[in-house]
Amino acid sequence: MQLAQKWHPDARMIDLRVRETMNYAPEFLFKSGSDRATFAVRMDRGQLTTQVMALVTAAATGDPLPLKFLDLPAAIAKARQRGMPPVLKEAELQASSSESPRLSWAIMPETDDPPYLYTVDAATGAVSSVDQFYPGEEPNNRRPVNCPE
Repeated sequence: MQLAQKWHPDARMIDLRVRETMNYAPEFLFKSGSDRATFAVRMDRGQLTTQVMALVTAAATGDPLPLKFLDLPAAIAKARQRGMPPVLKEAELQASSSESPRLSWAIMPETDDPPYLYTVDAATGAVSSVDQFYPGEEPNNRRPVNCPE
């Protein structure tokens, strides 16, 4: 956060993710409210790398994330309690765009079998998964289905 605020004092974190393809290095994305440019920070093996992205190249449109939320290891533990396979492919902290905004972890395990996505509410720890298609829906239009107790 300090690096981002040195870049722009009004910088706010809008995205946090980890990916298997990036050796699970945490990636943070910040946005400046004044010029809407973005600043990416990645921690990989103890080294910080940063990149400033001008407004023209920045696809970030998210609102700032709150500073309090369920940690990723706790979210993974909740998903594992509901049957998620042990190997993590990718996880992203995201704010919903519904009328009552909610913050959740979208966790994708390394698996060939459904469910392919576990969503963990970052405030309550409630878990849902996307594990089936609804009639007439394409794969990228899947809807969450609550996990059984």
